[in-house]
Amino acid sequence: NKRADSTSYLGITPFVWQINNKNAKRTYVIPFVWRTKDFYKNDTVTRSVVFPLYWSRKSDSLNKKTILPIFYSVHDNKKDRVTVLPVFHYMKTKDGQKSRLMLTPLFWHRKDTNFVRTVFLPFYFNKKNYTKDDTIRKTLIFPFYYAVRSNHGKNKTFVPLVYGTNDKSGRSFTFFPFFSFGFNKDSASHYFAITPFIWH
Repeated sequence: NKRADSTSYLGITPFVWQINNKNAKRTYVIPFVWRTKDFYKNDTVTRSVVFPLYWSRKSDSLNKKTILPIFYSVHDNKKDRVTVLPVFHYMKTKDGQKSRLMLTPLFWHRKDTNFVRTVFLPFYFNKKNYTKDDTIRKTLIFPFYYAVRSNHGKNKTFVPLVYGTNDKSGRSFTFFPFFSFGFNKDSASHYFAITPFIWH
């Protein structure tokens, strides 16, 4: 609750007005500038406007700024967010569970409770998926390399020459077109080749 007290006034008509007391301070430069500060028992709330470009509000639980039309920032008890249109965006929750970073149009990074994804266009892609019993990793470096890794195995491809797998069922490796081998753990079968000389 605000406390009642004596109030002082200052005016330079018709443009400048200032009103002060123990509960609040008000400053107006009509029609462009407003600045208010309200004193509460457990907080102070400050609002500022430079019309029409700048708007802000600040308190113990919130810090918000807008510079039209390109800049926006919000910092509160749950997350931090900053945007500079159209090239930059950042967000991170206070507990660190979620975050985003974007440098449009080339770089995108996103972290959530069950995955992390990073994209650097047009060459790089990486993603981790978190499940109850596993972490699945996928990596792409376009157009040469692709890999998948989890508790069930590993697969790697180097386009167009190398391809390999390693999982619970077996293992294989190919260096195209000269060499290849592989085996199956369950059936004990295997193959081996050095092209064009040896085939087994």
